[in-house]
Amino acid sequence: MHVLDRLADTPVLTIDPIGQVLHQTPSAAFLFGDMTHQIGWERGGYYRWFTSPAERRHFCPSEHVLIGTEIAADLHHCLDGDKPSRVAVDLVTMLLDESAEFSGIWSQTTSATETLASRQACVVHSELGHVELHREVLADIESGLRLVIYLSTPGTAGHSKLQLLPVIGHQTRGARHLALELDRAMATYLREQLPFVEVVHADARDLGAVLAARDISEVTAVVSGLPWSLFNPVLQERILRQVAEAIGSEGVFTTFAYAHAARLPSARSFRLALEQTFHEVHLSGLVWRNVPPAFSYVCRRPKSTPVGTP
Repeated sequence: MHVLDRLADTPVLTIDPIGQVLHQTPSAAFLFGDMTHQIGWERGGYYRWFTSPAERRHFCPSEHVLIGTEIAADLHHCLDGDKPSRVAVDLVTMLLDESAEFSGIWSQTTSATETLASRQACVVHSELGHVELHREVLADIESGLRLVIYLSTPGTAGHSKLQLLPVIGHQTRGARHLALELDRAMATYLREQLPFVEVVHADARDLGAVLAARDISEVTAVVSGLPWSLFNPVLQERILRQVAEAIGSEGVFTTFAYAHAARLPSARSFRLALEQTFHEVHLSGLVWRNVPPAFSYVCRRPKSTPVGTP
């Protein structure tokens, strides 16, 4: 499982020939839930697909017929070998007896029908909604085991949602996510795409008032995508002062900046304002794969006298 340890941030499943999930990475557990705790036939995803309607909630309805066909073809392949697995034979017999849908698909597929293969996939997450991903399948011919890997393309909505998985997966019970968006149309879009986030149509300079109106006295983290280099020092200081008050002594503030803009006077003034506002200001490494290349600031421990205070 050493390979999977290196893929902890990527949704990966190890699946046996009858669809049992033998191992899943943390990201896969965040995306699909724990798929390894069931016992008996319920442990098998192929069995659950045709006997438990709740199993299909993880995938877009438009893919349900295709997935059923892939499963049937996969089981045909198991039975058509020189020494068919007894477990596979029992599973097919049981599904033919319990599921009319499986019986219909089984009669129309063969081992030549395309089985579990690499393709685009639409996954449904309870909080992130539809997540468009690319499914890669790596197979071991001798054992019949497969690694099913779900990948995203940087810059797409699917990639952004995949990046949010650890945040949602690790959140404490009752955690609250609040987003401020100045553009009304974008705020509406975000509410639709991220139902677990409370999106407020408001200006970042009013952060303190927005929190006060919701009886939020302190937050764990503030993540910003504001174009700080376009702001004058007065506006930078106004927003940072409210961020410092919001995160308190235990919280963290992070934001990003583009490398090419780092030499602008406003970018330099922002760096200075950060150092005047926080005791800890850390820079990440430069992310060259981002377009344009960017880096992040991670700030903690606000100073007792905020920037701009006489």
